[in-house]
Amino acid sequence: MSDRTKELILKTLMVIGMILLFMIFPGSIFWSMLTREKTETVFNIILFTFFGVGILFMILLPIFGGLKQKPVKAEKVPLAFASYNEFLDFLQMRLMQKKYQLQKTVPISPDGDVTVYLRTPKFWTLACFTIIRVPELSDELLDIANDSITNILEEYYGCETITDTVDMISVFCVDRITPDFQKLVNSNIQQGLKNGRLPVGVSFGGKNIYIAKQKDGFAITKHKRLRREFINIMDLQNINK
Repeated sequence: MSDRTKELILKTLMVIGMILLFMIFPGSIFWSMLTREKTETVFNIILFTFFGVGILFMILLPIFGGLKQKPVKAEKVPLAFASYNEFLDFLQMRLMQKKYQLQKTVPISPDGDVTVYLRTPKFWTLACFTIIRVPELSDELLDIANDSITNILEEYYGCETITDTVDMISVFCVDRITPDFQKLVNSNIQQGLKNGRLPVGVSFGGKNIYIAKQKDGFAITKHKRLRREFINIMDLQNINK
């Protein structure tokens, strides 16, 4: 059995499970309009089928090797700035024009830092734009950067539990491309059920911008919206919107 077939089976089970879950609730509200006997019969069939699909999924997941994240080549755009400072000056000006406000800059290494810009939440959605500046990106620095951003967001809201949706564009500015940098920008983005994210890599050594792609998924519209926002901020008129 091919990997494609295995992945298709697992994704099909996931979709069936979500449909059955919806049929249990809020679907049970509609089943209540039937007679009590019919309601119990229908509900039991759906419930047992749901558990059966769940058990089958859990059995097949390790056997098939899980849902493997396949590399998706990033969208590459030429960088029009000679240095990080020139790029940063332009980006800061554009963020101000787009109503983003500087929240905080924190160091994450002797020669690296994270800067967070936020836009006042609208309809319970917070637009977040982060700039991570390091000479070379590593998984360790990525974890530190993520923790720093989380701390800044918690400080902004004054609590650890954030109920607003956070749509985040993260721009990683490096001098040299590393395997960890390539893995970040060339991985198929997995959007959260609530929050959205778009990683963007900027290489000043290679003079390119790398916009991570999302190949498929239920939340692909989030990726399209965040990509469009980044293109508008950077005023990239020469690429397909």
